[in-house]
Amino acid sequence: MLICFILGMTGLIIFFQPLMKMTMNSFGATTEDWHKSLPKAKESGQFIDAFPLMDKLFQEIPHKKVIKYWVYDYAKSGVFAFHIADRAGLKSDENRDVRYFDKYTGKPYVISIQQDKHNKVENWVWQLHMGQWLGQVGKFSTFIAGLISTSLPITGFLIWYGRRKRQK
Repeated sequence: MLICFILGMTGLIIFFQPLMKMTMNSFGATTEDWHKSLPKAKESGQFIDAFPLMDKLFQEIPHKKVIKYWVYDYAKSGVFAFHIADRAGLKSDENRDVRYFDKYTGKPYVISIQQDKHNKVENWVWQLHMGQWLGQVGKFSTFIAGLISTSLPITGFLIWYGRRKRQK
């Protein structure tokens, strides 16, 4: 029941923006679409290769196992975003840290504390919703809870329909 409750609540938080904003406010994160404040792409500029930046990050943080290259809007964004994590998931990563670099100079781009909190809270909500807690046990538990909670309306209907049919 607890897992089903967590899945339901995180699903609502993800789907309904007012709930996501309330969650962000409760953790002191920004609620605005802060990705729009990132530097814009230069039409005439040639951006640098991202792989040396990834190599540099692996050298700086050797205990992390995964770096995902992410661009929010590749044609419009002027930064590279690297998600550095222990383990990668579909929509979230375990123990994720995000680093930004200017696409044209390679210099680090620093975001505010509230924007960083936004990243962390959003990732945390997705981790809970996708079952990325306690490794494979969490994924399996989330799968079983999702399977049970998905089948409840169907079995409830079948029981109701069967009783209605017997009464006639």
